[in-house]
Amino acid sequence: IHPDSLTSCADTLDVYIATRDRFPHSPEELGNRAKGLASLDTYEGLTTLDVPTLVMTGSHDQLVPTANSSVIHEAIPDSTYIEIEKTGHIFFAERPDASSAALLEFLAKHPMIEDYLVATIAAAAHARNAPADITAPGSR
Repeated sequence: IHPDSLTSCADTLDVYIATRDRFPHSPEELGNRAKGLASLDTYEGLTTLDVPTLVMTGSHDQLVPTANSSVIHEAIPDSTYIEIEKTGHIFFAERPDASSAALLEFLAKHPMIEDYLVATIAAAAHARNAPADITAPGSR
């Protein structure tokens, strides 16, 4: 979390922290995650990706430093790199407007991804017998 976020979006962070505290991760789960991450190396596969890819990061992310995100971006052909200023690891909660704008701009350049996401959300809503509050492909 960027220090500015403690005051600029305190309400959002309170909700995020309350949710995290309500559903804590056990030490065993965190240990299993660490073991899994330590044994997983997908770097070689990044160079073979042939789909529009967005790499987003917070400018002050301490869990995944921007240098690491930059390495990922450089490895993926034709990927897009966006760094959300004055944010940490939860950039999407710290600066939701900037994060959403960046994502929407990326999707606008790659309509096939947006159509896929809309169809996926609609299918998931249908499976739950819930209304899909989304715009159908082609009606934008």
